[in-house]
Amino acid sequence: MFNSILKLRKFVFYSATKKGVYYLRFNSGDNLSKYQGWVKNIRKLKSFVFIDLVDSLTPQIFQVVVPKNGFTPEDLRNITPGSSIQVIGTHSNTIGKTNKRDIHPKEIKLIGKCSQDTYPLRHATIYSNDYLRKYLHLRGRTDLFRSMNTLRSETSYAIHTYFQKNRFLLTHPPIITSMDCEGAGDLFRVSQANSEDSFFREVKHLTVSGQFHLEAIACGNSKVYSFGPTFRADKSHTRRHLAEFYMVEAEVAFCDTIQDVTMVTEELCKYVINIVLNKWDSLQQLFTEGNCLDREKREQLKRILQNPFIAISYSDTLDLLDSLNIDIKWGDDLHSEAEHALTSHFNCPIFVTNYPAGLKPFYMLQDDVSNDNRKTVSCFDLLWPGLGELAGGSLREHRVRRLEGAMSAKFNTSPSSESSLDWYLDVRRYGGVPMGGFGLGFERLLQAMTGMDIRDTIPFPRFYKSCNH
Repeated sequence: MFNSILKLRKFVFYSATKKGVYYLRFNSGDNLSKYQGWVKNIRKLKSFVFIDLVDSLTPQIFQVVVPKNGFTPEDLRNITPGSSIQVIGTHSNTIGKTNKRDIHPKEIKLIGKCSQDTYPLRHATIYSNDYLRKYLHLRGRTDLFRSMNTLRSETSYAIHTYFQKNRFLLTHPPIITSMDCEGAGDLFRVSQANSEDSFFREVKHLTVSGQFHLEAIACGNSKVYSFGPTFRADKSHTRRHLAEFYMVEAEVAFCDTIQDVTMVTEELCKYVINIVLNKWDSLQQLFTEGNCLDREKREQLKRILQNPFIAISYSDTLDLLDSLNIDIKWGDDLHSEAEHALTSHFNCPIFVTNYPAGLKPFYMLQDDVSNDNRKTVSCFDLLWPGLGELAGGSLREHRVRRLEGAMSAKFNTSPSSESSLDWYLDVRRYGGVPMGGFGLGFERLLQAMTGMDIRDTIPFPRFYKSCNH
């Protein structure tokens, strides 16, 4: 039933301790199981000692029921909260009211000691997340962050499952690149130009997006996606920003409307949330002292699943904001107050579409219809209640001359002289097709689900002035 179970049939028999190990005599026909993990808590009663064991291969907490007449005090003396042990014994077939499965040990072995004088975590003590960030290497032992790590795993698996079911090809764009898809300039450099020890002879940096490479791969494979690390040298110090995070990106060839892209984005979000919620009904019982996805948040997510996401154009958004007494001029970006007002008004996720061309990168498809010379592009930002921007996407400019013109205006030079992007034009020159795609921040999705600070959705967060592990 459990991956951690190892069936044992024969044993060497001892009747006394040997190097901290105590063996009880038993018949070779006994059905025994092997458990390894970390001690969460110890309770000593008159006749029994109860050891809560966090198993190393499952989220399950086991309760080792140790009879005092079977093990001497010396056998248990060095077993403390935080220490690692190995237990061989039999387990009960039922789970008690405490959501723990009892183990009746035949052998207990101390693997690693844990000094209580210096160990910074105590059982049944509530620590702030700010405090736990000082111990990133240890916070994964708390229920809250065991649940978060479990949520990351389940959400990641659900994302891959959605794309595979919908016949998207998983691909891996490079991490070291010369592309700055966003054009913001917040780049981590890994190579300097005109330097004797420069590895690539030209300036290269860590990727901010794999979009351009996904576009190239999509022209030959139609539907592709990637799920990997992304880097931004953004000096923002907020609960929504990281310097290193994971991005889910997808690209679809022969895509004609922005609605085709928003449909995939909405389907992905709803599919992933639904899968996780169904799984969490059983998992959440294992995190009694801290659950990153509590009942209130689960109810909020269920309500989001019941209705379609709202889509509203940028121009109509400004009219709505004006009625909400928030003044934003046409051509200005939406600030956090405006995003919060919109999501609060509709009480659901919102696709804001067709932003002014001046706010967006050069590669987005220009809309043919303009309103009073207000040029717009076929794009969207997905705004999530309580969070803000979760995802962004667009149709890609596939018309070579228009793309050349947009590149010339962006780089203030002729396209041919921008050699690092000449291959990007080749994707259009040779069998180019209409395309669309989006990028979704994985940690922001976890933040949208849990409401936690983004620095607590990833095991080892990197952000401005902080990279200590």
